[in-house]
Amino acid sequence: AAVSAIESHTFFVAPGEGLNNDGNTPLSLWRKSGLESPIELIEGIEDMQILYGIDLDESGVPNQYVPADSVGEWRDIVTLRITIVANSIDNVGSTSLPTHSCDIQDCITDEVFDGLLRRTFSQTIQMRNNG
Repeated sequence: AAVSAIESHTFFVAPGEGLNNDGNTPLSLWRKSGLESPIELIEGIEDMQILYGIDLDESGVPNQYVPADSVGEWRDIVTLRITIVANSIDNVGSTSLPTHSCDIQDCITDEVFDGLLRRTFSQTIQMRNNG
């Protein structure tokens, strides 16, 4: 039998260390590993959502995607859907609405345009989950 240490990594979106051309601090994707200090991975990431694909009829195909707090049986998870919203960091005169602090699926805000260009990236990953 082999014994190895368990590694824990936490990913989160928070203000970055730099400034953009308007003097604002852009949001970034960060990683915290175990007891180490967090490190900034990617500047310009303003939102990250993870949804779990739940197989309700044992077909191996997800019937619905839900956030972690709505997962009933963890053994029913067959996919993960990760969605990230990235922005241009600097004001380029865009009229896309900010998405931070709201759901990817339903984002209507009253915030003014900040001139950042945004793009959403989504990836679905199949899990090997035997319960």
